[in-house]
Amino acid sequence: MKIVVALFLSVSLIPVLVSGCGGESKLENTTALYKDYVYLQDSLTMVMSFPNKAFSALYEKFRKDHGWDGDVSKARDGVYESYSTKDLRGYVHYVRFEVSNGAFVSAFYDEFKPGDGFGKRTDMKYGRTVSRNDPEILARAYPRLEAGLLASQNPVNVDTVSGATLASYRFQIAVLKAFHEASSRRILNTERYAEGPALIGQKKE
Repeated sequence: MKIVVALFLSVSLIPVLVSGCGGESKLENTTALYKDYVYLQDSLTMVMSFPNKAFSALYEKFRKDHGWDGDVSKARDGVYESYSTKDLRGYVHYVRFEVSNGAFVSAFYDEFKPGDGFGKRTDMKYGRTVSRNDPEILARAYPRLEAGLLASQNPVNVDTVSGATLASYRFQIAVLKAFHEASSRRILNTERYAEGPALIGQKKE
């Protein structure tokens, strides 16, 4: 199964410096896209195992209805990022990547609970809830998703990481969300968190 990753908010379509503000997510609009996005995100949180044909069909319909194809070839150079609204377990999905000359040149992804100060990829305690025998599963999975994006040059074509299928979908959705917000200037979630960029380079706990 192929998957896509979702990321970033650049209102100006140029490199962006982001400041955090914390608190509850502010919902900028109540459009069909926004409602579908939140429904998709909530539905993914509730999926317990894969393959899941119902969610896969919902995801493909969402991409088709809203034109999220992941093509980066015509994207303007710059740093893109995106924060999801809080999922049903209280986590924010954060993605940050750079595009240069129509190609992805760097990517970072993590998920965190606002206020915790650390993300899932370095949280070995959380890792043990995912796999008791392999608490570093996400510490390996997220870099594989990032590398997959640089190799495929399209989040829709990133291979699902075994043992982290849910995260693979969240990553894809995050990247696509970033492109949508940058190109349309319609921000689906206006909340920013300083701890998002602070996760980059964080060591294992």
